[in-house]
Amino acid sequence: SEGLIFDYNEYHNHYSVSGFTDDIPEDVYISKYNGLDIVAIDFGAFENCTKIKNLYLSDPVSSIGQEAFQGCTNLENVHLGNVVAIQTGAFADCPNLEQLLRRIIPVLS
Repeated sequence: SEGLIFDYNEYHNHYSVSGFTDDIPEDVYISKYNGLDIVAIDFGAFENCTKIKNLYLSDPVSSIGQEAFQGCTNLENVHLGNVVAIQTGAFADCPNLEQLLRRIIPVLS
């Protein structure tokens, strides 16, 4: 959770990632915060973050918001875990993105 900003949803008792700080590491692992699941990456949460190189999302994370990683020019690898929803432009302008690894998830049309 180093370098991440979180938003707590009291009604559902979980967190989402809403932004990042200057001390975000090159390798980002997202799963839990304060013992609770992180279930989403919010709209524009990492927009124009040039420090991230590798992103690892574990099972609780199920959705990635619009433009969440737009402009992350050094992002090379994304491990999606159980993500089932990726909004428009989530990975736009990420020229170094080499692979999106998913565990088996349904294809949404």
